[in-house]
Amino acid sequence: MHRDIRLLFPLLILLICSCEQSNDPAPKYTETTIYGKNQLFEPPGLGGEFDVGTQKFHWVDQSRGEPHTTYEHDKRELLVRIFYPASMTAGLTQMPVYDFRRWPFWETAAGRFSHRKLRRSNYLTSMWPVYNEAPINPAQEAYPLVIFSHGYGFSPEEHIVIASDLASRGFIVASINHPYGASRTIYDDGRIIYSQDLPQDNLGADLELWANDQIFSIDQVEALNDDSSSVFFSRVDMSKITTTGHSYGGAAAFHSAAKDTRIGLAVDIDGTIFNSEGKHLSIPFMMIQSHDDDSREIFEQVSKDGYEVSFNHAIEHHSFADYVLFWRWDFPDFETFGTLDDEVAFSATSEIMTQFMRKYHHGDQAPVLDDPAQTYTFTSVRKF
Repeated sequence: MHRDIRLLFPLLILLICSCEQSNDPAPKYTETTIYGKNQLFEPPGLGGEFDVGTQKFHWVDQSRGEPHTTYEHDKRELLVRIFYPASMTAGLTQMPVYDFRRWPFWETAAGRFSHRKLRRSNYLTSMWPVYNEAPINPAQEAYPLVIFSHGYGFSPEEHIVIASDLASRGFIVASINHPYGASRTIYDDGRIIYSQDLPQDNLGADLELWANDQIFSIDQVEALNDDSSSVFFSRVDMSKITTTGHSYGGAAAFHSAAKDTRIGLAVDIDGTIFNSEGKHLSIPFMMIQSHDDDSREIFEQVSKDGYEVSFNHAIEHHSFADYVLFWRWDFPDFETFGTLDDEVAFSATSEIMTQFMRKYHHGDQAPVLDDPAQTYTFTSVRKF
């Protein structure tokens, strides 16, 4: 039951945010607001050997209508941000940490329950170590593809740390914005789409839709790989594809992997896999969980190797989203998201995923999964 509550929590936050929209995007508090330290935010460093570039794409699936609108001619539109190993050249700009259109959500996510408020000036000039439109690094002929989906009520902009860190380790990561399930989908023409509530009697109602979004994104990346004018031309190893995501996005990764034989691996990051009846995986599958719970029966539907990695309550469900770093930066003693240092949790998550993918893509050793002496002290690992 508690996993269902974790899914619904972002929806509660979005409802609070929508009720407080005004000309001032900052949330209002009824008691004294507490500010944290006054110091420019420093994003965590990347764990891999590569610098990271990024490009954003707007893809329209002409074969699918948009089920969340009443207009029969509407098509499913995705915004997808790709992170990739990059080479640095002069004049490149970096991705800003501060996004004024998403800031109210980041503040409300914890401030509503603590009467604390992030100090905006700490983030206004801070930059992620990610470079816009950078050339791809020529160190490898091609890089494995990772399709990443955010949790329900989140967005790609709240999962930059994991996506960029995986890119620094030698993966091309396509991070999808799922409209009507993302906190905000902001198109270049000015349209803004907000998350819609899931039906309470069918919380997995959109998992098939999201799985098809992941499959469509694979199709689009494959087209980029075949396009001689694209920076990704012949640089994506389409024989090595992983679907993954946080929460609802992780559940969608299971669904897409059950449908598309191009997908070779799947990783679910703390997501309850609703509507899994009759779905089976014949590829290696891993669950990374904040809490040790009763979801491991899903491995009965996996005929290849399976891993369950639990952080044993050292972190919370939201600890896989970037804004936990902001709250711990402003308030170092803030334990709303767990007792484990957030940067350690992010680094461990990337390393666990990297070793899992390299084991099955390249035959490498995976000591954090297979050697009890090298498993993180704050995690437990079960192999199925």
